[in-house]
Amino acid sequence: MSSIYTLLSTDLISQTYDDINDNFTNLNTDKADKVVWLQQFASTTSAQLDWVISDSIWEWSLLFWNALDFYKYSIVTSVASGNLTVALKNFEGNDPTATKPVKIQIGGVIRTITSALSLTKVSWISYLNLGSAELATKEVDLFVYLRWDTGANAVCLDVSRYPNATVTGDFVQSWLSEKWYLVSSFAWSPTTDKEQNIGRFNATLSAGAWYTWSIGTSLILNQPTLQTRYLDYVPVGVWYTAWWARYRIDWNSMNIIIDSTANITGNITVPFTCTNTVDNQMTTNAWTAVLLKNTTTITVATNPQKITWFYWI
Repeated sequence: MSSIYTLLSTDLISQTYDDINDNFTNLNTDKADKVVWLQQFASTTSAQLDWVISDSIWEWSLLFWNALDFYKYSIVTSVASGNLTVALKNFEGNDPTATKPVKIQIGGVIRTITSALSLTKVSWISYLNLGSAELATKEVDLFVYLRWDTGANAVCLDVSRYPNATVTGDFVQSWLSEKWYLVSSFAWSPTTDKEQNIGRFNATLSAGAWYTWSIGTSLILNQPTLQTRYLDYVPVGVWYTAWWARYRIDWNSMNIIIDSTANITGNITVPFTCTNTVDNQMTTNAWTAVLLKNTTTITVATNPQKITWFYWI
């Protein structure tokens, strides 16, 4: 590759080769009439937000390397002795550094991470209600956030079952709640601190007093993600024999499908609390049931063998 010029954040970029050629004499004049749509990559915080231009990649072409690739991140999970660790890595898969950082926009502001960032949650605790009868030993999808902690003046890493938070106040401030969040550090900052969803990973918490973490086949999404897969859970209820029961969290809602080998009667549970402001009644020509507001309980009035439901979480 020859004739390389690095455009810094202070450079003004026009839309034609003519204007570029005025500033960068290394570009051939015979390319000056070719129109190219360039965007200025603006930054007031780093001169490393740049583009690399070459005039020798194929004929009549320019090669642009977007510096955003340089700042890409990866979520890395691991389990040791039943304890779960979630870490943020740079584009090389290593801890961020000053020369190879991770940059994330949180609440409209670009934040730069230049050192190791991770959280570890030990066993023995039913975090996020994952050790419940409905979810223990079942694989779940968990969402990763980066938070600007105004108390610590730093970026922190959070994990939650809830995908749609934009500020810390969107989580329930109770460490055993299904809508709580696991944190790398916390300086008792206000509930208005900004959160940015950056991806998703899978994990399992065991049942019983040990509550140990495990990871089967790791499935990680390194991008903002607002939806789980369809996942299994175990409804708890009276006169109920499950063939299977599945749920999916989508943004701020829940969809469940329960299929039974026999008629369902009485009360059965769902995997996430309903936040509907009124009781949610569903009636078909075959059955009637009510999902009580602010509970995890469906009360079945007739005897269906299959239930499908949508509600807010």
